[in-house]
Amino acid sequence: MFKKGAGYPGLGRANTFEKWQALLEEMAKGFEADKKIADFDYKKPGELEKLYRWKSPRIAHYARKNDEANIRKILTDSLSTSNECERIIRPQCLRGASWPVASVILHFAFPDKYPILDFRALCSLGWIENHKVPQYNLCLWEKYCGEIRKIARKYKLSINRIVKNLFKL
Repeated sequence: MFKKGAGYPGLGRANTFEKWQALLEEMAKGFEADKKIADFDYKKPGELEKLYRWKSPRIAHYARKNDEANIRKILTDSLSTSNECERIIRPQCLRGASWPVASVILHFAFPDKYPILDFRALCSLGWIENHKVPQYNLCLWEKYCGEIRKIARKYKLSINRIVKNLFKL
């Protein structure tokens, strides 16, 4: 949920709910269809490392510590299940994969369904209080996905577009 007047220092021109909402409306006016995210074969260690590096360069080396058979098993199970809890939890069995990394994997696999979990996006939504990032868990993940999907529907923008712009705020 948005909190009126909630803001976060350093977020530039969209540090309040009203400014953020105005920015979304501006984006919706100039909307053009998003390009599809490049297809990664992230079930291979080298490709998985690219996703880790994209999310956080300091954890990229962990991707190499996962063997290909394990990566394939975990990600095949995760991406083929219809259980939303298992879908976000299973990738976290990979070395170096946390909630944010698992969300990146899901976003790249299903860009129209899953946003990327990131503290900057939570700040933009006004969900960070006293500069303290909330503990990542299933409840937060489900609430975050729901909010991003609601925003995407309201402004007729893709989840990918919303996520990209939340990172810029």
